[in-house]
Amino acid sequence: MDQYDEALRMLRLLRLLKMDKYIPSITLIDDVFRNNAIVLTMTGFTASVFWLIFSTMLWMSEQVAVCCSVL
Repeated sequence: MDQYDEALRMLRLLRLLKMDKYIPSITLIDDVFRNNAIVLTMTGFTASVFWLIFSTMLWMSEQVAVCCSVL
C-alpha cells in the first residue's frame, strides 16, 4: 500500500455509480434517498443533537463521580 491507494479506492465508488444504468436497484436506492432527503436530514440532525446531549450528560456524571471519589 502506498500513498496513492486511497485515491484509487475512491475511483471504485465512481465505477459503482456508473453501473446505475445497468442495475435498476441502484436507481431505486438513489430514488429513495432523493424522495426522503428532508426526512433523512431531520433524522440525522436529531440524532446528532441527542448524541451531543447524552454524551454531555455522561461526561458530567463522570466528573461528579471523580469529584466524589477524591473526597
